[in-house]
Amino acid sequence: MSVISDRAEAAGLAIATAAGITGVAIRHGDRQAFASEANLLLREQRADLVCLAGFMRVLDTAFVEPWRDKDG
Repeated sequence: MSVISDRAEAAGLAIATAAGITGVAIRHGDRQAFASEANLLLREQRADLVCLAGFMRVLDTAFVEPWRDKDG
């Protein structure tokens, strides 16, 4: 489990760290590069679920489709 943000100063990263959850900041001005790196991290961690909270970045189909209706 991890919390991913595009801002290193995001409060959610500090909250995650305090709770013993990995917090990762992925800084990319380019939307596709951010999505690619986030997707890679989620796959490495064998994520079953992706939740977006307060996320103001548009994610393209290349990121969303692999997670659509994911069944473990």
